Amino acid sequence: MVRLALLAVVLGSALGLPARGQAPATPVRGLGAAGPVSGLESGRMITDVFVGRNAAGPYLLSWKGIDHGSEVVSRNGRRLSANLDYTLDAATGVLKFATPLRASEIARVDYRITPGRASASAGGPGGPMQFSLLDRPGVLSLNAIYRPDAPAQPGSAAPGSGGSMLLALGGSSRPAPGSALSTQLYMDARGGSLAERGGVKLSESTSTGFGKFTLGFQRGGRLFQAGQETGIASGRQVIEAGGALLPIHGFTASATFRQTEELPESGQGAVVTVLGQRIAGTLGAATRIQASRTETTTEAQGGETTRVASRLQIDQRLDARTQATAVVDHAVTDAGGARATVQSNTLSVQSQPASGLSVQGSFQNRLLASGPEDHTALRIEAAPARTVRVTAGLGERYSRNGALHSREAALEYNPLSALTLSGLVQLRSDGESESVVRGIRASARPLQALEISGGVKLRDASRGGAADPSVPDTYDARLALGILNNTIRLTGGVAENPEDEKGIMVRVRSRSVGLQSAWGPVELGGSFARLTDLASPRETSQLDLRVGWRFGPASQLAAAYRGALTREASLLEADTYSLSLRHRVGAAFEMVLSGSMTQYSRDGLLQPSRDYSAEAKLGIRF
Repeated sequence: MVRLALLAVVLGSALGLPARGQAPATPVRGLGAAGPVSGLESGRMITDVFVGRNAAGPYLLSWKGIDHGSEVVSRNGRRLSANLDYTLDAATGVLKFATPLRASEIARVDYRITPGRASASAGGPGGPMQFSLLDRPGVLSLNAIYRPDAPAQPGSAAPGSGGSMLLALGGSSRPAPGSALSTQLYMDARGGSLAERGGVKLSESTSTGFGKFTLGFQRGGRLFQAGQETGIASGRQVIEAGGALLPIHGFTASATFRQTEELPESGQGAVVTVLGQRIAGTLGAATRIQASRTETTTEAQGGETTRVASRLQIDQRLDARTQATAVVDHAVTDAGGARATVQSNTLSVQSQPASGLSVQGSFQNRLLASGPEDHTALRIEAAPARTVRVTAGLGERYSRNGALHSREAALEYNPLSALTLSGLVQLRSDGESESVVRGIRASARPLQALEISGGVKLRDASRGGAADPSVPDTYDARLALGILNNTIRLTGGVAENPEDEKGIMVRVRSRSVGLQSAWGPVELGGSFARLTDLASPRETSQLDLRVGWRFGPASQLAAAYRGALTREASLLEADTYSLSLRHRVGAAFEMVLSGSMTQYSRDGLLQPSRDYSAEAKLGIRF
């Protein structure tokens, strides 16, 4: 699937089509569709796709200054949670994952930008494209890696340079049983110094009956431009070694060495050396132990810094329904004779004492430079009846600056199959300020063709004993109605101060209506939304129209229009026209060709430049 998707994007780029980061008329629905983005769209939707490079990040979006909280991130089709599975800096467009994105994985990011606020990332070009020119397994391979230019700014007529091309020459061999040696040499097709523009990667691994050993070397020249695609950083030289042994039954011991040197012509010649040791194993059927130590030494012109981090984790199954985990983290940093120590001790217990009841509790003590901190948390989930679900939680944090107390309780009740009622109460206090949130929500389907939902969150806050009137309440209501056996579907919604998927309140008022209909081979759709910013004099209106025609059992042609109007310091209009062709090849393959054109007007004056985009995709259904 990954190779076919990349090949499709390669074809688009080789034909001069724009790369990732240029806004389609609607969010691109390609590999790993992440589902619809929030309905509070006030700008242009952008889709970026990243192919893994065995690193957690950073991955640079093609735009920076994106609308905060508008992103939807998926990994191989699985939607990720912000601040848990990934972190994203909206101002810089830098994305980092909690775990490395493997070379066999694809990540997709849908996000919203507001023209005039967002800007194209410098050095944030489109997704890499790879061509296999020669492939003789075990002997020689020759590939070409093409990187398009960064997308142009809205309204900019500056042309790109056409991108860059890199040639990759590789080989592999097995000099002995259980041993594998591979080499990769990367050369810039534009010429120039190989030492400055090229890169090299060597790796060797040997497996024996008692362990495995690895060696690696890589170097990237000062002007090397394929770091994301190859994993080779420009201007750096890296030496790696590692070994893993099985000293006794049930235990694994490993050690690693990694030295990264900044080439003198690229910087100040800093050298970072990392030594790691780890042992893990089980004692019986109920106990697992993991211990690790990592020493990092940084040598630079300003001096030497050493950090030693140690970790001990013990997992103990107390009985068939209860498990406890104890973790000790200790870190010492020595920089220029100054020493700092940080330590945390954590004990957590998870139990399911009865069917429909689960309990989780934890205690953590942290010794920080600012002083000690204690954290406690308890969470209970229960389903006393088939129609009732209750959750409750509490948290305490104590530090030299004071105490933070939090409490939460929620109830979900399903008296009928077509009716759901829920309520919650949240309390938070830190000594100076207090806040109470009370919320209720209901969703019902009184008729097969009618769905109604709505909710309210009432917030009370105080600071220093005085009420804070600036904290607003949240209201929302939605309705969906199917007519003529759902041939026509009407939707509508209103919201004031809604919360996004992360629970962060947005100070806006939104109103929207929509219509979808299907008459034989013809599909019609349209929506209108108005968004009023309650914290600034900004208002956005957006109109979407779409018509689709199925001219065969596996083919559909669609045309769409989006008109967006933003009133702030000036009046900005953006009109986008798009056309797409979708064709299914058999039961497994689907091909999509699409293109769009966007023109801008500011204060009634048509801007001279326009944005064009085109895309070709080939996907696999599974």
